[in-house]
Amino acid sequence: MKPDKGEGRAPALPPGWTLGPALPGQWREIITFVWDVYLKSAGRGHSREARMQFAEFLTSGDLRQAFAGGRYYVLALRDGEGSLAAVAAQRPDGHLSLLFVAEAHRGRGWGRLMVWRLAGRICREADEARMSVYAVPEAQGFYRRLGFVPTGPPAWQGHLQTMPMERLWRKGELHALL
Repeated sequence: MKPDKGEGRAPALPPGWTLGPALPGQWREIITFVWDVYLKSAGRGHSREARMQFAEFLTSGDLRQAFAGGRYYVLALRDGEGSLAAVAAQRPDGHLSLLFVAEAHRGRGWGRLMVWRLAGRICREADEARMSVYAVPEAQGFYRRLGFVPTGPPAWQGHLQTMPMERLWRKGELHALL
């Protein structure tokens, strides 16, 4: 599959691939995947304290309870062998709190597809979708290519520096992309 530059329609899933909500029994697998991808990507450049902060976030009982109670939506992309290729998570207020794509699957539009699907989920209930994210420096270019704009100056959240960003989609715009 050719690398993707963030334009055009969402990529079609190859035969055997699936994209859908994660199930409560998959929580450990999801969190293990996110942690592994984080350590191989953004986590390499983060301080020990920042990595510990992220680990605490992922292993928080509150996060697991929110997921189990339907207050934290997790979208999982699986390859033809059933292995996770990408994971994205969203709070009810539209905030994108996790987006991780396995290194072997980057550059093919999967991250973009995940963001668009989450925005489309919001648009099913409203005419527009407002999505926010606290983007780490390594991800800010990706979000800018998707039309996210900064909503404030970079800020430190504990030991992680992030840029608050936001994007507004209209229902018809997402329909044309997906």
